[in-house]
Amino acid sequence: MNKNKKLNVQNNTALTLIKQETKLELQHSKKLIKTAKMDKKYKINYHIFAKQKRELELQVTLNDLTKLNGCINSGSYTFNCNFFFFEENSTPTVKYNFTGVIDLICQMTLEIFPFEIFAQNTLAITDDDRFLKNDLYEPFICETEILDLRDIIKEEVILAIPLVPKKDSSTCKMSKKPSYYSEQEDLSEKRENPFDILKELKKR
Repeated sequence: MNKNKKLNVQNNTALTLIKQETKLELQHSKKLIKTAKMDKKYKINYHIFAKQKRELELQVTLNDLTKLNGCINSGSYTFNCNFFFFEENSTPTVKYNFTGVIDLICQMTLEIFPFEIFAQNTLAITDDDRFLKNDLYEPFICETEILDLRDIIKEEVILAIPLVPKKDSSTCKMSKKPSYYSEQEDLSEKRENPFDILKELKKR
C-alpha cells in the first residue's frame, strides 16, 4: 500500500510539472504570436504605400527605448501617429507627425519625470542616398522594401530628448560648494592689510 501511495504521489507530481510546463509554453507561444502581430502592424511596403498615397493613423508602442538612451526610464510607451505616403520625383516620401509622453531620469536629482514629445517631418525614403532624386527632404535610409514605422519614431525620440534632461531647471540646481580658491579669497578679504596699518600709524 505504501508503495502504491508513493507511486501515486510521484505520478501526480509529474503530471503537475507537465501541466505547468505546458502552461508556460502556451503563454510563451501567445506572447510570440502577439509580438508577431504587432510587428506586422508596424511594417509596411513603402513603395506600394507611396504609389497608392496611403494614409495611416495608428498608435505605435515602443518597449526598448532605454537601449537608445540611458536617460529614458524603462517601460512601455505609446505614441499617437499620423503617416501620409506619396511620391516626390519618383521617390517614396512620408510626411508624419506624432505625440507622446515618455519618462526621463533627471540627471541632477535622479528623479523620474514626464517629458512630452511632439514631432513632425517629411522624409524621402531610399536604400542609398547617393542616388536620391528627391533632394527637397531629408533622406531616411531603408535597405529593404519593408519599412518599420517604429524606426522613424525612435529617431525622432532620440532627437527630442535634451542632452542633459532636468526635471525643472529652476529647482534642479545643485548647491555649488565654494572652491578652495574662493575660500582663500574670502579669507584674504577679511584679513587686515599690513600696509594699511602702517599708513594709519604714519598719519598719527
